[in-house]
Amino acid sequence: LASHDTRPGLGAQAGAVRHRQAIEDAERRELRDWFAGQALAGILAQTAGVGTFSAVARDAYRYADAMLAERSRS
Repeated sequence: LASHDTRPGLGAQAGAVRHRQAIEDAERRELRDWFAGQALAGILAQTAGVGTFSAVARDAYRYADAMLAERSRS
């Protein structure tokens, strides 16, 4: 059984923290998609017609993930 804290305001604080985390997760997903789109444009400009659609998309997301990883180190 889950225990409930009855102190005033703690439920609201936890809800606010969860809400902020959800926003940050959505922003990260949107940034990942934007990075992938930019990478995809570059990939297609250099190698149009090379590889399958899914392989090119996968590569674009690999670049996006690398950009996010580097961004978090800065």
